Amino acid sequence: MIIIIIVYQFQLILTSSKKNILNNISYIGFVAILIYEIFQIYTTKRDLLQLSQNLNFNLAYFLICCCVFAAIILLNKDKDLVAEETIPILKEKKSNAYFDGLFTFWKQLPWFINGGVLLLSLLMGLLCFFDLGYFDILPDETLHIEAAKGFNETGSFKRWDFLLNKTGEPYDRAWSYTFLISIVYKFFGVSVENARLVSALFGVIFVPLIFRISMYFTKSYTASLLTTLAVIFCPYFLVYFRRIRMYSMLLPVFALFYYFAIRVLNEPSGRNKLFGSVLLGKLLDFKMPLLGVTLFFLFLSFNVHQLSLLSLVALFIYFIYLVILQKSLRLMTIFGLGVIILILIMIKPEVSGGLENKFSFFKENNQIYLTFLLKPLFSINFTLAVFTSGFLFIFKNENKQMLAALYAMVLSTICLFVYCIQYDIHFRYISYTMPFFYILMFSLLSIYNEKAAPKYFSFVLPLACLTVIVLNFVNSKESIYYKNPEAQFTEKVYRTMKRQFDPKTQQILALFPEEFYLDEMAPNTPLIAMPKDKELGLGQLNFLLSKKQSTWVTWPTHKSRHMRQEVIEKINNTCQKYHGYAIDNTFVELYLCTR
Repeated sequence: MIIIIIVYQFQLILTSSKKNILNNISYIGFVAILIYEIFQIYTTKRDLLQLSQNLNFNLAYFLICCCVFAAIILLNKDKDLVAEETIPILKEKKSNAYFDGLFTFWKQLPWFINGGVLLLSLLMGLLCFFDLGYFDILPDETLHIEAAKGFNETGSFKRWDFLLNKTGEPYDRAWSYTFLISIVYKFFGVSVENARLVSALFGVIFVPLIFRISMYFTKSYTASLLTTLAVIFCPYFLVYFRRIRMYSMLLPVFALFYYFAIRVLNEPSGRNKLFGSVLLGKLLDFKMPLLGVTLFFLFLSFNVHQLSLLSLVALFIYFIYLVILQKSLRLMTIFGLGVIILILIMIKPEVSGGLENKFSFFKENNQIYLTFLLKPLFSINFTLAVFTSGFLFIFKNENKQMLAALYAMVLSTICLFVYCIQYDIHFRYISYTMPFFYILMFSLLSIYNEKAAPKYFSFVLPLACLTVIVLNFVNSKESIYYKNPEAQFTEKVYRTMKRQFDPKTQQILALFPEEFYLDEMAPNTPLIAMPKDKELGLGQLNFLLSKKQSTWVTWPTHKSRHMRQEVIEKINNTCQKYHGYAIDNTFVELYLCTR
């Protein structure tokens, strides 16, 4: 196939005008870059991998990509992206026009597109529900499991102690997500698999939702289907849709918020008079039901995770862009609302959940977030080249306003998390912005394809992107389902401990103890929760170990960062090890320390 494309292009070069010759050469370069990206993922040759890690090579590769993409833009500067089929977002004549774009959208699509999205939803269900209870619960998952059980028992979000059979400390973080788990408990009972059903269902729901939102931003079937496939096969997303954490809910809820927010900014009501005042009508020229829905999803996404408030920065950037573009009075109202929210955040810390304390104002340099954002599929150099050259489209393209909204989200995320936010470094904190990154990525690539690809070879880009998406999933599937170092087999470890435990002479010292797996033990079992954040020193450790003749010490392997190195070395050198690193793949450490 590659040979056919190259031969065909060279034939065109020999028979074309000067401009077409350059255009065909740029397309050959475009195809060659895509093939290299695929080969880089697939190959295991060390020489190629070493070459790719070379600074000079990376710089040269980045410049080549920029030149190719710039050539495509400049040689086809009068050729705008033409949507494969324009999908009307609203039908203004209908009384329920505010919601036609979300609910009646599917009636306007060809049957094979609807069928394809349905099949993709079923595929997502298969990937999310497959062997859902293979790994035991993580420490963070325990929070929602215990809070949901506590809510069903007491009516308040308090953690349930499965060992003592009573409530403990309150836990109302992301209570809307915990509430859904409590409903599942009532119908199906308390278990790990049942608790994870909520996240898996959010994963299935997210498929048609992200396709619809992508269609709104791109008006392209190709870009929307590729975005949907990227979401389905993204290892990060699959992990969260198979885990009891609020991030699975944050993804669809935040996506809906940003979708409705952009619609509010771009869709005036068309009523210029309000209570007889033309000026007031122009200032309040919004579709109020749509604004209400937007505020609802803002509140819901903030309830799930406070970081969703950072999207206001993206909306402010987009607002500035619209002011420059439109000079509309109604946008002044948006600016006023934004100022009010900002003042409330500054003078009322409870409004933002303490988010303002996380800002460091360019004292940070967390480059790893740049890697998280820019390297989910292609190489960083390729992605940066696409974004750098594609930025020109927000000034001249029939879909420039939607592209600008996507750029605002991606760029604000990069600036905030790399330079301004003092948060633990983890992908989950930017996960809610990643779907919009995918939408932007595939929208730009579709534009390049529309501008450069010959009629009979327009399938090359979708095929190349699909190959990259599938290869990334294949390379990561083991870590998702069977060998995830962050997952664990706590029940197996605790079973060893329970089988040999003597309550008269022994005690348990555990970092993030899992009482869920201790429910068969006596309520008076001596259990000491190890302090986290490296607060446990050698002196305190020796004191705790001296309380009983012997002590079972356990902690999740991936949570070792909460312990001092000298404490770990002390336990490893003086205690008998049963499970964990260098023993088995339980990903949970277990020692028996004898006084």
